[in-house]
Amino acid sequence: MLKVEDLSVGTVAGVIAAGVFVVQFLIPTLIPLILVGLLKKENTAATWSVVGRTLHASHWPSILRTESAGVQGVRGSVRLIALLEVLLLFLISVASIVTPLGLYETVVPERDLTEETFDYAEDFTPMGNGTLPRRNDMGLSRVCWGIKPNVCPWSNTTLIESRNSTTYTADLPNGYDVRIPKNLTEIYSAGFSKLDKSVSSMFDIQWRTYKKVLKDKFMQENQPYLVGDYRHLQSIALNNAQEAIEGLIVDTKTGGIGFRNHTVPPPLPWGSTWSEDLLFIEPETECVDMNITLDFKIAMENAARDELQNVSITDHGGFANFNKEIPWFDTNKTWAHPNLRDRAYFAAWFSNVYTMFYMNITNPKNKEFSARFQYLNSTVGTQFPILESGSISSFKPSYDQLRTSQGFGEFNQVPMAMYNGSLSNSTKTSYPNPFKISTENFTDIGEACANSNNRYYANMSNIAVQCGTMYGAARRRDGSASLLFDPGTEWTIPMYSCASAFKASIKTVSFQYNGTAGLQSLKVVNITSKVYAKEEDKPLWAVENTKLRLQDANPIWGITLPEHEKHPNISTARQESLYLPGIAESLAVSPTKSIQNLAGVDFYSNVMAVAYNNMDMEGNSYYGIPDYTGRSNLAMFSKWQSLSRNPSDAAKILNLIWTDIASNAVVGTKSHLPSEALSNLAKRDEPKTTVKVPITVYTRRVRFRMLYGIPAFLVLALCAFVGVIALGFMIIGRATPSTMRRYLDQTSAGRIFTTFLYPQDCPPGAPRANWVRLVGRKRVDVGGQYPRATDSTSGVAVNPGNAAVAAAAAAATTIPYGKMDEGAISMHSLPSPQPYSPVNGGTAQGYYNTYTDAVNSSPYTYVPPGSGMLSPETGGYAEFRSGTASPGLGKPQ
Repeated sequence: MLKVEDLSVGTVAGVIAAGVFVVQFLIPTLIPLILVGLLKKENTAATWSVVGRTLHASHWPSILRTESAGVQGVRGSVRLIALLEVLLLFLISVASIVTPLGLYETVVPERDLTEETFDYAEDFTPMGNGTLPRRNDMGLSRVCWGIKPNVCPWSNTTLIESRNSTTYTADLPNGYDVRIPKNLTEIYSAGFSKLDKSVSSMFDIQWRTYKKVLKDKFMQENQPYLVGDYRHLQSIALNNAQEAIEGLIVDTKTGGIGFRNHTVPPPLPWGSTWSEDLLFIEPETECVDMNITLDFKIAMENAARDELQNVSITDHGGFANFNKEIPWFDTNKTWAHPNLRDRAYFAAWFSNVYTMFYMNITNPKNKEFSARFQYLNSTVGTQFPILESGSISSFKPSYDQLRTSQGFGEFNQVPMAMYNGSLSNSTKTSYPNPFKISTENFTDIGEACANSNNRYYANMSNIAVQCGTMYGAARRRDGSASLLFDPGTEWTIPMYSCASAFKASIKTVSFQYNGTAGLQSLKVVNITSKVYAKEEDKPLWAVENTKLRLQDANPIWGITLPEHEKHPNISTARQESLYLPGIAESLAVSPTKSIQNLAGVDFYSNVMAVAYNNMDMEGNSYYGIPDYTGRSNLAMFSKWQSLSRNPSDAAKILNLIWTDIASNAVVGTKSHLPSEALSNLAKRDEPKTTVKVPITVYTRRVRFRMLYGIPAFLVLALCAFVGVIALGFMIIGRATPSTMRRYLDQTSAGRIFTTFLYPQDCPPGAPRANWVRLVGRKRVDVGGQYPRATDSTSGVAVNPGNAAVAAAAAAATTIPYGKMDEGAISMHSLPSPQPYSPVNGGTAQGYYNTYTDAVNSSPYTYVPPGSGMLSPETGGYAEFRSGTASPGLGKPQ
């Protein structure tokens, strides 16, 4: 049902136009009815002129099909013009209704940019309420301290070390200086001077929540400093949106965060848009299908204990069809090409192969076997039980949880390797394990996949890569999606090997702002990768070459200028993005780092380490990490179940978990407002006063859909055509105002009456004022069969000589009377239409310049005066005389 609020401007305008059309039709139809109702049979000649104009201008001639609307006997050109006028008026009526339907209102951008001052936009959501105020007075801090203390590059720390074959001692006589040197920040922020002021540097990234360390015996002068302290504020992983939260632009469609301390222009009636370049850090994950699944059945009994039956590994080709060639991946220029899919495949291959060794499905190369893979005890569909019903195991699959792990092969329950090389007997194995496979074999897979560990140097080549296994959300073995875990149903869990890295880049973000609700009125319209016109425009990324190991410090990174490119402690690459350096801590259980305040180098790898340690809902709860397994959130489990169906979608799960945790962990502090400089931190020149930002202001405009204008265009074309023809006739003198006046006078009803009824009182071509004065007030009665002149006082027909005299009616076959509809009436030689004169014919001829015949001295036959008088009683002729009446043939007999 159509509602009032659903009506558009064009529809309303069309309805109004239709109403106006109906009124325009009714008024010319109803007014003549009222006029006829008030009209008397006897009126002045001037009155009959006005009445004639009103009646014939109405729709009644067409309704009643009178001769003024007829086509028979009408000259062809006149008929054509009349039909053209009807067509044009019809099109105008249609256009008046249809054309407004094409109108619609829209909000459009103005052509020129407008500069506006931006103000801080407050976030009233939990993200804004839980974000702590910035403590720029305390600044950032850095500690290069792993197993032993180290001096950070260009730090003022004095370290005295001594070591011998058995002992190591370190002395900090002046304490440890956690401040970041200015020359370090200058180098890694120098390149931002060539970028938009909205682009954040690594030093603009801060912990969302933090705590102050007041005293530390190792710190210089016991100076206090800040460290990250993770507090989860709000989960946004399921939003599937690109949105603004306090300090960040969050992309929960594909994963990633952009850094911006949000400011907005003043509220405008129809809003505004603008674009900014922002620094983004995105997780990039690749997963490969291991082609083995965990299958089980939910027990019919003991449902309250969630007991599973028939837990087994099913071979879908991961064992039976494995590639016997040992895989590898390219480790060159990892900061540009991390080759994550090759890493994930590498890890999956070794995980499956070690599992086959453990289950004796195939053999390694050893003393007994001169070549590996000499036998294969599996086919597609073969199941390998891994957990006996009722047994206790450290690994237990779950039908209502998604799990991720930094390790590989946990489902095998392989024993641990002892220091003496033997295997621990504390773990009950399900298989003989003839080749002595231990947890160490599977632990090595993660390090080999990342191609780094704590002992690798902190530089550009060693990017932060996290590898692990994903146990997808369970689905029924028949392939159907179900959230009902009925006892007795069979389920399957896909397993994927995944590898993740972190990419920093500059993206162009389009904003739209309309309202007064603070940050909630700021809409992220679009996020696109920044386009560079030429190679020199791309950022010159720089990574610190610390000469330290990753266990001691993550390297600082940023964008620099060419003058710093040759510095010995800097590695640079000019490219669109940079895969960030560092190491994903295998034991990380918190997104923050508790020894320093340098979120820009720590958060991304720590957050992903937590995302890969998602084995149960309670695992990370101590550090405020929510449940990402889906056990406590059925909506999340439903989404994970959908994404777990293939490896490419499964990779999004890790990206979304990372995005959710990272959004709660860090904020961006760069904005369009002047800000207090961080303590002991030199950055690019910041604005000292509020800057004006060019924005596009939107305004309301009325637009038109051209399809609805077709009738109007036709009308315009016809009007133009008619106008050209009319102008042509005016130019050649055929249609002048004087000619128009003459035809108006000669076709006026009142003048026609007085021409024949009062022929002696006024010439037919007299000016209007003279005509009104002489005969316009003369009375004419049309109540009878023919009009008659009447006395103004008595109403009786006037006497002969100035009286209505009955004209002799000719036979129907005579030209003047029987065929008057088709008789030609010329107005070019007569000042008034006159094929005959029914009153005093001989005298009336004195007004006309016509020829005479030799016999009658008249072109027509007349009835002598007094031969047929109009009868006042009957209102018509008392008699008529028949006979031939034709020009030049004599008087009727």
